[in-house]
Amino acid sequence: EYSGNMNCDYLIILNDKKVYIELAGILGNKFHQEAYRNNIPINSKSKEIYRQKLYQKRDIFERNSLDYYILLPDEMNENTYKRILEKYLKEVA
Repeated sequence: EYSGNMNCDYLIILNDKKVYIELAGILGNKFHQEAYRNNIPINSKSKEIYRQKLYQKRDIFERNSLDYYILLPDEMNENTYKRILEKYLKEVA
């Protein structure tokens, strides 16, 4: 149902298992992150368009049964990355 171009920040492939990772760094402050998490509009036009596109992207991932992570700035840390990789490394081991 989507027409246009949409890409993802990272595609990691581990033994034929594809994992899509989107880093939503544009939503840098706590209010914008909570607005995304709770589906609340953002007053900034550019941030609101970005938030809506993230929801579209998430819908595409889910409709196609893809493994994905949309990480907000407060989730972008070494522990989160390790947890994601370890999950898939255990599955393929």
